[in-house]
Amino acid sequence: MITGHGDDRYRYREVVRHDFSSNVPYRNHATEIIDYLSSRLECLSHYPDPNATELRKLLADRWHLEPEWIVVTNGSTEAFYLLAHLLAGGRTLITVPSFAEYEDACQLFRHQITYIPTRDIERVSEPAQLLWTALPNNPDGEIRHREQILGYCSRHPESYVIVDEAYAELCDEPVSLLGELPRHPNLILARSLTKSFALPGIRLGYLVAHPALLRRLEPLRSPWSVNALALEAGRYICHNYDRLLPDAVGLVAESRHLAECITECTRSISITPSPTPYFLAQLATGTAAQLKEELVTQQGILIRNADNFRTLTPRHFRLSVQSPEACQALLRGLSKL
Repeated sequence: MITGHGDDRYRYREVVRHDFSSNVPYRNHATEIIDYLSSRLECLSHYPDPNATELRKLLADRWHLEPEWIVVTNGSTEAFYLLAHLLAGGRTLITVPSFAEYEDACQLFRHQITYIPTRDIERVSEPAQLLWTALPNNPDGEIRHREQILGYCSRHPESYVIVDEAYAELCDEPVSLLGELPRHPNLILARSLTKSFALPGIRLGYLVAHPALLRRLEPLRSPWSVNALALEAGRYICHNYDRLLPDAVGLVAESRHLAECITECTRSISITPSPTPYFLAQLATGTAAQLKEELVTQQGILIRNADNFRTLTPRHFRLSVQSPEACQALLRGLSKL
């Protein structure tokens, strides 16, 4: 899916003043990382390490693993397409609603796809070669299926389970399955170094999985898929990881307050509660596409139309909490509905 994601402000030039469409946390340390990168631009005159050797070791040390358990990728999306390629033509389960790139990657490599609601993972009796899901889920922040994922891994050891953890560090409670990897060799985690640290434009992620699987994956990678500046960003992040992490608990509290204010200011929108700084909303009438165009053209406010998430409707949209000033502007715009 080349288009159809959040943060499509490129369509509106300088019109956007407040961007609620991207799940990147608004309170972040991106400026500090960018300042560091501006002092490292000389790295662009050399080829990057194709194996990301130093960054793999730094990530492995952080998560108490050996570097062989990690492959650094050009964002999580490259990881999804590599995994779909590795098991091309396989039978696949995808939980819905979910990020469209799982489906797009599988369709490109001719998978036989079955869609199941996230809550139904424990009911699967006929396992597929691959199960795709996210923790927390995007777009609704769902995390209640965490134990179902582990149960599926145990019941179906012949099935690979891919869990997208791009937003795991933005939950107000621990959800990551990193600690479960030694007990579940069929578990594959796709993680991001751009969501929590607010650098989506640099494209940097990594896979964590059993070394035997990653050895099969390596030959499918394009040479130098991760650029030198991205590797520098990853190195700086790893050396300052905890200090650079956003305040997830505070962000989620702000998000819940915004959801409550929306419910109070208009009866035409219902909210799905979320343990993340983003949440799903649904209009009683009209479409999210219409609402998006009205808000961006009249108020300079960008939201995420969620009608391209499978099983959602044209009335669904997603919001990610922003500054108090931005939230007040959004509430004024929604109160006119």
